[in-house]
Amino acid sequence: MSQIIINNFYFNLFRDIIKTISLTQDIDQSLKFLVQRLKEALNMDMVFVFLLNETGERLLKRAGTTDSKEIDYILHEFEKDFDPIFQGQTIIIEDSRNDYRFKGLNNKLSENNIKSAIFAPLSSKAQAIGILSFFSKKNRVFEPIEMEFIKLITEQSGILIEKSCMDRHLNIQISYLNTLNDISKAINSSQTLDDVINLITTRLPKLMGLKGCTIRLIHPKQQKLELVASNGLSEEYLTRGSIDDEKSIHDAISKKRFIHIYDAGEDSRVKFREAVKKEGIGSILAIPVLVEDRMLGILRLLTDKPRIFMEQEIDFAVAVAEQGGIAIKRARDFERISKLLAEIEQQETFLQTIFDNINAALVVLDIQKKIIFANTNFYEVIQKKQEDVIGRKYNEILELTDDLFLNSDEFIYNFDKVKDDGETVYLEMSFSSIYRDNERDKIDFFIVILRDVTTRVLLEKETGEKQRLEGVLELARTVAHELNTPLFVALISIDVIKEKCENNPDILEDLETIKKNIKVSTNLIKKMTQITRYKSREYVGDVTMIDLDDSALDKGFF
Repeated sequence: MSQIIINNFYFNLFRDIIKTISLTQDIDQSLKFLVQRLKEALNMDMVFVFLLNETGERLLKRAGTTDSKEIDYILHEFEKDFDPIFQGQTIIIEDSRNDYRFKGLNNKLSENNIKSAIFAPLSSKAQAIGILSFFSKKNRVFEPIEMEFIKLITEQSGILIEKSCMDRHLNIQISYLNTLNDISKAINSSQTLDDVINLITTRLPKLMGLKGCTIRLIHPKQQKLELVASNGLSEEYLTRGSIDDEKSIHDAISKKRFIHIYDAGEDSRVKFREAVKKEGIGSILAIPVLVEDRMLGILRLLTDKPRIFMEQEIDFAVAVAEQGGIAIKRARDFERISKLLAEIEQQETFLQTIFDNINAALVVLDIQKKIIFANTNFYEVIQKKQEDVIGRKYNEILELTDDLFLNSDEFIYNFDKVKDDGETVYLEMSFSSIYRDNERDKIDFFIVILRDVTTRVLLEKETGEKQRLEGVLELARTVAHELNTPLFVALISIDVIKEKCENNPDILEDLETIKKNIKVSTNLIKKMTQITRYKSREYVGDVTMIDLDDSALDKGFF
């Protein structure tokens, strides 16, 4: 094959690979295309791309022509010896049996029947980001043009891979932020804990490429982990038994930090390893659910293959766990507040019932002298509805003045009120102050009690009238008794004089007039003795006198 044809071959291959990688948005798809084309073009048995994680501490396989755990092991076993590669050198091993520069690595390659290998750095901006590795089960002698092509591919691919990774990481970060925002909205818009934890266990597996996700909370009384939400896992696995004594859980709880188990089926910290293998679980990331540095539970992320979680994935999962902790605390606080409000409402109903059964009308004023409470009798007395009373100033409803509040001691104030039907009722108002913690200079409330004393007032009036009537009767009887005798003597004397003056018509006429007036006086005296009620009439100015005609039982004498 001529040099021109060879050059054209590698040029076209380089152009196709770079064009495809630059146009493909999915980095995993790009890397899969890259390793497959390089395997075919360079006639290699296996080609892999390993990229450094975000911290630069470990190599993670991102693409390969086969699924070789042996190659994974070799790379992880010797990644600390790859400093020359990370410094920009390409390691070429043409015969692993005779090349003693990397004795330990060559021995591992020989054990896996690998004769030749190339480890080329993937870099961007003079910074290593990974390794492009080639493996052949036959001895190979690599031509300079092949190595030049590999160098160009790694240089350009490194730049495109980093750009694609940055774009992918940016998209992931946006997805993470959107999910955190959705969780925050769910916390703010819903008081139900189930809504939030179900959102977490549903969204995380899809977003992070997980097999499943579980949330376990510590029971407040039993202090044991209780499964409250899960996704992607079988019922058989979820009911495998208690994991309270699982070492990874204990570590996460005691140290309040995340625990990463790379190979859950083989790790001694996992209690039910056979169940893990049967379920097809690779790695487990256990993250404590904390709020205000208090442990509430565990968020567990499970993968279907062993996986090293990137730093940004862990940070996101920790942030989700923190949001979950806030949601749990808020939901529990809401539950306690709801219970407390129910108890308060029950107590208020109980107190309202008691106050409504008090015969007196009761009203409570706050320090601003606004009505904050009243019982049923109060509304009946003032003839107003509750919505027209509560929150109103006292002087809009009650006949109180500011002067009354100057007296901090209890006092009684009486007044009358004309009802809508025209009837007058008499009220007695008891006014007292309620002090804060027995501090006489700090008033919290004012209590006003209204009592309908109409019956008492009317009784007192009636009693007063009876007392006055008894006084009048006593006076009338006394006067009648004292006047009856002289008037009787006067009448007899008139009759004697008339007999002596029969021949004197003028005297007889005068005597008859006197006799008639005496009889009138006698009739008045009789009325005085027959008074049954107290009735007065106006006399002169403000002076009143007893109306004998209306007060006497018998208004006529004859």
